Amino acid sequence: MLVHSNGNDLAILEQQEVYQTLAELKQEGKILGFGLSGKTVAGGLKALEQGDCAVVTYNLNEQAERPVLDYAAEHGKAILIKKALASGHVCLAPGVDPVQASFELLSPTRASAVLSSAPSTRCTWPTMWPPSPVCWASVDSPGPRAWRLTRRKEEPT
Repeated sequence: MLVHSNGNDLAILEQQEVYQTLAELKQEGKILGFGLSGKTVAGGLKALEQGDCAVVTYNLNEQAERPVLDYAAEHGKAILIKKALASGHVCLAPGVDPVQASFELLSPTRASAVLSSAPSTRCTWPTMWPPSPVCWASVDSPGPRAWRLTRRKEEPT
């Protein structure tokens, strides 16, 4: 369960009862986890301290929320990346090496990117860093309204 922030991350987490209510629902077994789709580093860190995941902006152009990814990696928390393609503006400035820029984005945090091309189209794309023991075998696009991700069965060891 995710709480969407209007930008006042800390006010939502500290002055509203929503996070406390979600923690109680998790303790009662009614939800599996909860987090915040925030807009600030302070909010992302607080969300992970008290919850299970955070949704952060992270791409080649915007990396201010990297401390949230680092905290998640250190504490085994989940991350969803929003605006992974910079809302369609992922192109780099002339002269910027795309390979070097991509390496700067690497993080040991296991995260997924939430991609969208239109309000009716949503897709969660798994990142492969670190590699998952269950690899993604195929991505089928049956049309503009739906995405289906198929997992390959685990290989016997």
